[in-house]
Amino acid sequence: MILCFNQLTGEIPSEIGQLINFSYLILSSNQLTGEIPPEIGNLTNLNMVYLDQNQLTGEIPPEIGNLTSLVGLNLYSNQLSGEIPESIGNLTNLILLFFYDNQLSGEIPSEIGDLINLEDLILSSNELTGGIPVEMGNLTNLTFLYLHSNQLTGLIPPEIGNLINLHTLWLDDNQLNGEIPFEISNLTNLTQLGLSYNQLSGEVPESIGNLVNLTGLWLDNNKLTNIPDTIGELINLYYLFLDNNQLTVIPDNICSLNILFGETPDTLYSYYTYNFTSGNNYICDDLPSCVDELQGFNYDYSWITGETIYQPQNCEECEGTLGDINEDGVIDILDLVTGINIILETISYTDCQSYLLDFNEDGSTDILDIVEMVNYILPY
Repeated sequence: MILCFNQLTGEIPSEIGQLINFSYLILSSNQLTGEIPPEIGNLTNLNMVYLDQNQLTGEIPPEIGNLTSLVGLNLYSNQLSGEIPESIGNLTNLILLFFYDNQLSGEIPSEIGDLINLEDLILSSNELTGGIPVEMGNLTNLTFLYLHSNQLTGLIPPEIGNLINLHTLWLDDNQLNGEIPFEISNLTNLTQLGLSYNQLSGEVPESIGNLVNLTGLWLDNNKLTNIPDTIGELINLYYLFLDNNQLTVIPDNICSLNILFGETPDTLYSYYTYNFTSGNNYICDDLPSCVDELQGFNYDYSWITGETIYQPQNCEECEGTLGDINEDGVIDILDLVTGINIILETISYTDCQSYLLDFNEDGSTDILDIVEMVNYILPY
């Protein structure tokens, strides 16, 4: 049954469960409301269920796991809520799974790792929480993985490196922390890697240079401290976003990349105004040799418009003692309290205070600094 792109209203009737010989249920782009009836689980001959771009509400019924012949399941752009049912793992013939632009919550079920034939998985723009399940590393046929614009936490699992057929990986706009795993360098077919707007820290792994097919790399709005020289090996890169991190140096060989001196592609992410950003870091000295003529490296630059906007850098002198976050000349319990509040972002703080919190001098500010400070204040 194909009734897409009409003006159908009302609810999907429960009687639809009687149409057991249907191979297709395509009701996309209508004005349907109400919940997905559990009787849909009776339609075990279905190959495709497309209910996207309606106004459906409620939870995804667990009975959907009965549809083991499905190769395509599109429920995106509705108002669906609740958790993704664990029974989704039964749909081992799925190639496409699009749940984006809903209000789904809870954790991504580990059973999603059973969908070994999946090629396109889009769960973005929901309210999903918890970590990225390590079982997702089983999905070695994936070419597109979009998990952005959720509330995912924890580390990027190293198992992500198993997804060697990925072309696009978007994990941005979550609450992911820790370092970018070395294993991400296995994804040599990647053309787009989006990690911006998280809480990633530490150094970008040198192995990033293996991703020679990248055309866009989004690392902005994290707590990253170093970009390796191997960035210069990304010869196809046209978009690089580094702003709002804790970078102190940009390697010289960035000058060889297309982002600064390359030709503008005819069609490539045309919705971006700028193709390079580095503002609001700590880049004060040791600028790349090519940037003198560009009047410094603290800018957002576009070869699309030829426009340069100079952004501020955090270059104020900080002469305090590490751990003395309150800058009162003593490291004590009050500094611990301030440090915890800075990590939790429950108070406003200066760049100097953030610098003084890095007690173990690893380039990031986290609970490990608090532990070191506690050991220092209370050594016995």
